[in-house]
Amino acid sequence: MLDAFSGPDRRWLQPIELPLDLCNPVSHLHGGVAVWLMEAAGAHALDTDDLVFYPSSMHVVYLRPLPVGESMRLVVDLAHTTRRGATAHVEIRRDDQIACAAATITYRLLS
Repeated sequence: MLDAFSGPDRRWLQPIELPLDLCNPVSHLHGGVAVWLMEAAGAHALDTDDLVFYPSSMHVVYLRPLPVGESMRLVVDLAHTTRRGATAHVEIRRDDQIACAAATITYRLLS
């Protein structure tokens, strides 16, 4: 799925349709899957050949459900980067750019 990231800065995901196997019993995006997607998107935006970052904290807000079959995209904003860490704001958005989930993730440099 992360192969769908595009743009020179790798901070946004091409729209993808939410498959049923990523949904909870009421056919909405599963919260655990949303957390995994947002953390992976943030780490992907930070990925470099010589530095390895790991998440040290994460604050997640679930704003509204995302039903199966709806198109979604992940958007990453690297709010703060240093030699030792970074902070990323990641959102899962519908086609109309309305956010369904948001996370603030702090990454630390693996030393």
